[in-house]
Amino acid sequence: MFSHIDGELKVRILLIDDNYDDRLLITHALEHEFPEVELQEVFRAQDLEKALSSRQFDLAITDYELRWTDGLTVVGAIKSLYPDCPVIMFTASGTQEIAVEAMKLGLDDYILKSAHHYVRLPAAVKSALDKVEAQRKVAGLESRLQTLLDNLNVGIYRLGEGGVLLEANKAFLRLAGFSYITQNAEILSKLEFNGTRDREIILRYENDIPIWVRISQTVTTKEGAVIIDGLMEDISLSKQREAERSRVMAELATAKEELKRLLGEACEANRIKDQFIAIVSHELRSPLTSILGWAKILRSGKVSETKLAQGLETIERNANLQNTLIEDILDISRIIQNRLRLNKQPINIAAIIQSVLLDVKPRVQAKSITLESKIGAEVGRIMGDAARLLQVISNLVNNAIKFTPQGGHIFVELQQINSSIQFTVKDTGIGIGADFLPHVFEPFRQADNTKARTHNGLGLGLAIVRNLVEMHNGAVSVKSEGIGKGATFTVELPIYSIPSQEINESLEKSKQDEVEEVPSLSGIHILIVDDDKDTRELLAQIIEGYDAKVTTTASASEALSVLLQLEPDILLSDIAMPQEDGYSLIRKIRSQPGDIQRIPAIALTAFAREEDRKQALEAGFQQHLVKPVNLTELVSAVCRLGIRANLR
Repeated sequence: MFSHIDGELKVRILLIDDNYDDRLLITHALEHEFPEVELQEVFRAQDLEKALSSRQFDLAITDYELRWTDGLTVVGAIKSLYPDCPVIMFTASGTQEIAVEAMKLGLDDYILKSAHHYVRLPAAVKSALDKVEAQRKVAGLESRLQTLLDNLNVGIYRLGEGGVLLEANKAFLRLAGFSYITQNAEILSKLEFNGTRDREIILRYENDIPIWVRISQTVTTKEGAVIIDGLMEDISLSKQREAERSRVMAELATAKEELKRLLGEACEANRIKDQFIAIVSHELRSPLTSILGWAKILRSGKVSETKLAQGLETIERNANLQNTLIEDILDISRIIQNRLRLNKQPINIAAIIQSVLLDVKPRVQAKSITLESKIGAEVGRIMGDAARLLQVISNLVNNAIKFTPQGGHIFVELQQINSSIQFTVKDTGIGIGADFLPHVFEPFRQADNTKARTHNGLGLGLAIVRNLVEMHNGAVSVKSEGIGKGATFTVELPIYSIPSQEINESLEKSKQDEVEEVPSLSGIHILIVDDDKDTRELLAQIIEGYDAKVTTTASASEALSVLLQLEPDILLSDIAMPQEDGYSLIRKIRSQPGDIQRIPAIALTAFAREEDRKQALEAGFQQHLVKPVNLTELVSAVCRLGIRANLR
């Protein structure tokens, strides 16, 4: 290695040039600058090979164009053997491309031969030697620094792009549980910069005991790459002591907060329950008032035909309202208990929307509301429960009418977006406040729950809508800019792709169902079993209106006796009756000898759950109808079983 003697720089240089005059000029220039220079001249291939094997030089200068080879080969040979040795190319025959290739091989400097460039050569030599000396000093410093870092009790590390561990001292390796620098993703991922310079983390576990460390990081960017330099201090012992001191206090605080939370939830639940019960009482009593009031008026017989029609319409409307309220309560109960079941099949939701819009037309006209609709003609079919989707659409449209003032505007749209359909109801109604907007779909919640509220209802409709939509693998959302600025409800449901043949068959069946008429029940004998006299008389009145013969009984035991004597064609029985219920009755009938055991039977009951339907069918009934039953549904069911009875 080069050195200084009496203040002069002594350097050994390997000069590779097959031109004697050039070697002479180079020697003159170097000896003038470096009096103590030792030059080893090479102008033959065998001399170069010998010089490279002995390595008696600190720096090499080579021409590009040599008789036996070229400068690029020489640079490559030197750098492959001695990567740290500076090499300068001094040539008159090089090009820019040659210079670039030489630099790629590790060339330190490139100088074109000319009269004034001979003066530049010594400066290039000195610069290259200074660079080597600086690198040597840096290496020494790095070695001493690494020794110092290794003896510290603080972990020091450097992470590169992607959390790669580039450097680390022994303390870091010990804390991380490493024997050497390795890429353990589980641990190194915890050390990546997360925006916080100083933090405390659990680095790992040793024998189920956490190793806590405090890390401090600095992030820099070097040549486009992110570098993380960090310090890591073991704080496991202090953490253990801190945890032990605070454990009791933490448990006490947690218990206190939990008690406070539970108390708050209980109070809120009790408040909502009391509020809901009060609303239920009000909502059920209001239609009852109209029903009972008009019933007394009509019984007096002192009413005109006009008042009679008005009274009957009022009674029917309020009875339907009560039925809706009860169905909502039952639906939310089924939802809470996860007992609501869907009868899914491919359906045309556009037709359901059109039917709802047709049904609400009188209400819209009564409030002078402008109702616009845009129903996409090419909207696909969906897999769903038609009755439940009708409930969803009807709820949203009727809500819009309910909360839109006189002369307002409602826009209904159905469109297909990719593989989903989107149903939107937008109104110019009273809007929804920002504080209540997150609670719109929660059960028992109403924006106005005061006694002076202007809109009735139980606050269950939108909760039922959300659950029904989600049961169809869809989503419902609401937007409102605030009070008085209207609201927009949007339902998204997935498209169901089915073969065209199946679609045609389904459409044909729907058409047949729509035009099906209930034929006369003449010649069919029906036995009605119900402990409630009013219900027996009502059912008898309905069925006799279709020319059927009806026998009524008030108990299961009486029904069994009549059944054996008269052998009717169809049994229509209640379930909940004193002494003996409808399940017991049908089981006894099915165990009788002869044809009577095969009598078609309908269960007509107020038990409306899915499990109630299954229990009735398992007991021996062919159909399960729920009170209050739809007249058409009842007569259709009797008609179908009447046909079966005639085939017995």
